[in-house]
Amino acid sequence: MKARNSLLFLVAFCIILSCGSPSKLLTSGKYDKAFDKALSGLEKGKNKRENKSVLLKAFNESVKSTEEQVEVLLVNPDIKYAVEAYEEYSQLSNQYQSGKTWLSGDYANKMADINADQESVRLNIVDSYWAYSQEDIDNYESTEQKVYAQSAFENLEKFEYYGGESPDLKTLKETMYEAGVIKINVKAEQRWGFSNNWDIDNTFDDLERISTKWYDITYDGIDQDYDCLMQISLSDIDYDVRQNRDTQQYSEEVQNGYTTQVDTSGNTIQIPKYETVYGSVITYRTRVTGEWYADVEWLSRNGDCEFRNERFSADDFEDCEYYETSGDQRAIPSQFLNQSAFRDDCDVEEEIQDELLDDLYDDIRREYFR
Repeated sequence: MKARNSLLFLVAFCIILSCGSPSKLLTSGKYDKAFDKALSGLEKGKNKRENKSVLLKAFNESVKSTEEQVEVLLVNPDIKYAVEAYEEYSQLSNQYQSGKTWLSGDYANKMADINADQESVRLNIVDSYWAYSQEDIDNYESTEQKVYAQSAFENLEKFEYYGGESPDLKTLKETMYEAGVIKINVKAEQRWGFSNNWDIDNTFDDLERISTKWYDITYDGIDQDYDCLMQISLSDIDYDVRQNRDTQQYSEEVQNGYTTQVDTSGNTIQIPKYETVYGSVITYRTRVTGEWYADVEWLSRNGDCEFRNERFSADDFEDCEYYETSGDQRAIPSQFLNQSAFRDDCDVEEEIQDELLDDLYDDIRREYFR
């Protein structure tokens, strides 16, 4: 039986190996994987004739597939399709370079033609991004809206990424970046009362440390120096206290002196005397729940502040447990002794407030500056 199982395992292992062979991958239409596996075999000096044959056939299929995909992509005038076509050419070129040693010299001419086609696509991409950037710059200069400056900067970066050159490029990028940064002034305070304002300031001024591409955040700055005013108004914290109680009775047999007796030999002996004592424990369990709301309102000076007004809420709870004892303490388990006897001694509001404030801060930060 063991021999049969071993034979079945060996057959299954061989099937797995053959399914993953370069030839099998080629036959199943997985041309990129077939190419990579054949190339790996050639580099290791394995099955050179078979692997080279697979490599050539797989690369032919890659050339054919790339040309077909590029033809379809370039029918659409949208620049994103030209970018996709450029990337298709790049993948084919990288594949050719990796297997160039084992590909015949005939491919050099073919790849020269493909590289020329890719260069034509690149020039089209460069011209398009330059045109987009100039249109954005014109729109910014006529409207002074930062969204156009941001778009101009992004298009100039793409122009540069695809090899575009201009003597004014560095200056244009710096100018558009500076023009596109939105200055935000944040103010946070409690709507009714000032008891928590120090904690609120201490939490929300962390927004200044957020590093974002297009936002320069200042906490409690001067309003007129900013493009957006972010006003955070917090309500009073709503606390809800729920309490229940449970009474347990305890008893314990304790020694209470001795009785004197004379045994049969006339000796006087003392025998411990016991009595049962009783005590009770009232366990008070309290859950304090806090809920806090924050309304965020945005005010814009020039239309560059596109954030939405939102209401945020956070809730948290803390549990307390304390005891009252009565009766004979000798009957009461030690863990209940020396506990507070006051039912209002659940001082957890500060902990809840800190947790709520952190949650509100995290929610607001993620919503607007993720």
